[in-house]
Amino acid sequence: MKSYEIRESFLSFFSGYDHYVLEGASLIPSDPTVLFTLAGMLPLKPFFTGERIPISPRLTSCQRCFRTNDIENVGKTNFHHTLFEMLGNFSIGDYFKESAIPWAYEYLIKIVGLPVDRLIVTVHPDDEESISEWKKIGFPHDKILPDPTNFWMMGEVGPCGPDSEIHFDWQAGEPLPMKNGEIDYDHPRFVELWNIVFTQFDAKKDGSKIPLPRKNIDTGAGLERITAVSQGVKSSYETDLFLSITKSINSITKSEDVGRKRMIADHTRAVVFLIGDGVFPANDGRGYVMKRLVRRSLLAGRQIGIDGSFISKLADTVINEYKNVYPYLLERRDAITKIIGNEEKQFLSTLEVGLDLINAELTKVERGGTLSGKTAFKLYDTFGFPVELTAEYAGEKGIHVDMDNFQAELAAQRERGRRSYSGQKEFEKATALLSFRDETGKSKFDGFEKKEITGAKVLGIMENKIPTTIAREGDVVYFNTDKTPFYPEKGGQIGDCGTAFSDSVKLEILDTRTPIDDLILHKARVISGELSIGDTLTLRIGEKKRQRIINAHTATHLLHFALKSELGDHANQAGSWVGEDELRFDFTTTLGALNDKQLKKIESKVNSLIWRGLAVTTEEMSIQVARDRGAVALFGEKYGDFVRVVSIGETSQELCGGCHVSNTSHIGFFKITSESSIGSNLRRITAITNSKALEFVHQKENDLLEVAKILGSPVAEIKDKAVALQNNLSSSNKQIRSLTTSIAKIQAEYLKDQAKKVGATHVVVARQDSFDMQGLRMLADFTLDAFDHGVAVLLGKTGDKCLLVAISKGLPSNVVHCGKLIGKVGGIVGFKGGGRSDMGQAGGIDPAHAGQVLTAIESELASQLTKNL
Repeated sequence: MKSYEIRESFLSFFSGYDHYVLEGASLIPSDPTVLFTLAGMLPLKPFFTGERIPISPRLTSCQRCFRTNDIENVGKTNFHHTLFEMLGNFSIGDYFKESAIPWAYEYLIKIVGLPVDRLIVTVHPDDEESISEWKKIGFPHDKILPDPTNFWMMGEVGPCGPDSEIHFDWQAGEPLPMKNGEIDYDHPRFVELWNIVFTQFDAKKDGSKIPLPRKNIDTGAGLERITAVSQGVKSSYETDLFLSITKSINSITKSEDVGRKRMIADHTRAVVFLIGDGVFPANDGRGYVMKRLVRRSLLAGRQIGIDGSFISKLADTVINEYKNVYPYLLERRDAITKIIGNEEKQFLSTLEVGLDLINAELTKVERGGTLSGKTAFKLYDTFGFPVELTAEYAGEKGIHVDMDNFQAELAAQRERGRRSYSGQKEFEKATALLSFRDETGKSKFDGFEKKEITGAKVLGIMENKIPTTIAREGDVVYFNTDKTPFYPEKGGQIGDCGTAFSDSVKLEILDTRTPIDDLILHKARVISGELSIGDTLTLRIGEKKRQRIINAHTATHLLHFALKSELGDHANQAGSWVGEDELRFDFTTTLGALNDKQLKKIESKVNSLIWRGLAVTTEEMSIQVARDRGAVALFGEKYGDFVRVVSIGETSQELCGGCHVSNTSHIGFFKITSESSIGSNLRRITAITNSKALEFVHQKENDLLEVAKILGSPVAEIKDKAVALQNNLSSSNKQIRSLTTSIAKIQAEYLKDQAKKVGATHVVVARQDSFDMQGLRMLADFTLDAFDHGVAVLLGKTGDKCLLVAISKGLPSNVVHCGKLIGKVGGIVGFKGGGRSDMGQAGGIDPAHAGQVLTAIESELASQLTKNL
């Protein structure tokens, strides 16, 4: 498909599902916290936060977006751009996963025509709802892959939720590329096409995530990427979006340097749109970004043999390419080309100054010496000289460039650049925490053996993210000390709770965290007195909670060992969470689901190790010695030169920085509660320990006794009783379905006689109680058997709610679309429904509205048939 066809078909597709088509917003956002419009949802942010009410709860748009986060990759990769167009469909408290996922699938498969076997989807491992929805629509189970990074947050607090990404796989069928034990989604064989964010939680300051009363959908789909895979090319630069500008560039250079030509094409397109939206050259902010793009393009042009000004001429090509989609560019053509031409003229003179600077600096370095990375960075940042050009100039004189120092300067500049996007709260948060740590001091954990520490000095206090000097009774604050026995949440192990006190203050420690290295923050409520910087405290952990946590933590090591013993060495940890006497353990396996026999063997193995009373010891050693000993490294952990190894008797040896029991007998009892799939070759075991495990067993015994009472059978005979009841139920269901079929056939004869004719179409609209949804569909099908062209709309009642089904026969979708028909009437009367063109349905309708529903359906149906036939 052509790019314009994808734009139009996307908006038309979602318009058909009652989405209001929004006009794309300017690249200059109304949101003051960001420099440019970064994503399609940014203009809709006030709707998601509830600040404004949208014209419709269903919205769709094609939004031009601008980012410079990875500007160095533009031209070097297939899909990096500074300017791109993001297609989006959005639900403001209306539909959710049950619609967003099928629609994404339908558009890509049926409208764009992508082959199913070339697609994979990623989901957050905990998002079972999304996994279920993908499976419902028939998406291959082995191509629904877990990715823990699939979680989106608007900021530190506020709306957030998991997301699901759709990727195109150019090498479908071949083994998935791996990196550090995980699927490498950045591999060039994959193209991320679509991301659906399921905004379903409200993140609170205390770290909790509360379900939102009104869930939202935020979709972002890349026009450039969908166009590329649709046209069978592996780069957006090979699509019709860039063909005309590429041809223009090729007309002024014979160079075969594809990367630089792509960069020029991208930057020229971006500059045209920036100026078109009102960005003008400046020495800071948006204007500086625009100037930088012009400079990079001029330098790239010089390197491929293009002298003098040329970008303003290429801008004309871009405007001609986009004038039909964005007509305002044509209206502002003269201003755009003139501004670019002036900027080119100014920089061409600056370019000569930059070359003079290179030569001046190189004269200070002897042949065989090294030009400082700082100088190379200055040339890059101030004058726009690519480091490759500097290295080339220096190399001609036998001088090297300190690339390590250059990269360090570049990394620092990228961090500074991210600050301009103040909407990136995580960066701001990390920066504030780093400053807090550096100003107050580092924290040392000393709680592996100690449960209490005296003389801990309060280094800093933070309330509502703002450093303060004092906290009073009732306040909830974070504070750090020079030393602490409180283990901060990390490595899967949750943080400690407890108390802190002195003669002048008493505190309840609610949680402990370490958001950055060497900073341990105690979340505390001031019970009495005042807490001040410089106070000396006694810190005492909650021993019962710590004991319950370490029971579960040591049990994860035993479980890992038992899994390897039962399944083989390929069963490796892929993530874990450790709470109070409960744990979650994710692992890799190529053997599929574990059967009951395997689970019992693993559970028995863990319990036998517990009851043997094995000593648990820790040692610090070099990483190499640990590896030589065969110690197992854990998923997601970063290790330095020296590591901590936890050994359990002569069995398990793992690298681990967490807390553990001193003897396995302290764990008491281990019970597996579930085993499930969380993705291709990934399984999850949940388990409990100690008293919680015993309580679980007692509850199961009670449940069994209750079932025995209900069935009127001894516990020993429950299974036989249940089998007999199941057989009776199955037989009864068959008889009921056979009777329903017979009744439906008889009733259909009556309904045929009641059919009204609208043109050549027979229409049946009737209420038929006592049929469930399957029975209503059956009755509608039998009724329409007699007609070449017909529509049957039937309303039934089961329990205290009504069901509605509409089925058409022999009519094209542009005449009657049953799903839209029901959806439209539902919007009027107050229920939700929809479906395909040939069949729609709805449930949960208030019986008091039954007459209104049938009247509205009959009226709307007659209107559509009269209009479209």
